[in-house]
Amino acid sequence: MPWKSVERRKQYRREVYAKQIANGEHRDWGKMLAVCPFCERERLLSKNRSGITKLPKDSADRIIQRCRSCSRKLPNAKWHNKALIIEENCRKRQQQKVRAVKYLGSKCIECNYCYDSTNAYVFDFHHRDPSQKDFLPTSKLFSWEKCRAELDKCDLLCAICHRGKHSSKY
Repeated sequence: MPWKSVERRKQYRREVYAKQIANGEHRDWGKMLAVCPFCERERLLSKNRSGITKLPKDSADRIIQRCRSCSRKLPNAKWHNKALIIEENCRKRQQQKVRAVKYLGSKCIECNYCYDSTNAYVFDFHHRDPSQKDFLPTSKLFSWEKCRAELDKCDLLCAICHRGKHSSKY
């Protein structure tokens, strides 16, 4: 119904709501009730402006009707759980560091301390020429090609030897 006046539309909605309350009907606030198939509780689902309910879809473009709390518990619902994303990125950076340590020979060039598949955290990447340094190879998730190009400018040192190289006091 096209309304020429905003006040007329508001008055009409007030009359409709008054009739619904008088009849004991539930007022429609633009939401619909749906039963979650996992926890079997009734949940309100919101509608967008055109009245179509926004529901999540799976890879086959089928609607997944489950509540938000159930979809956060699913193991494949990473986009809902920030802790899972942080944990996965941390694991990827650790794998990238192990790969970089192996690429540079798996031992410190000064004291010959060797990597034994559990101590990658001991090793640092020392840039031979600090002016050529673009980034630290394992600080962020870069492609392996970019990391390899940066690692070619580096030497592999254990943390103690690396601190000794940069120390100017002693």
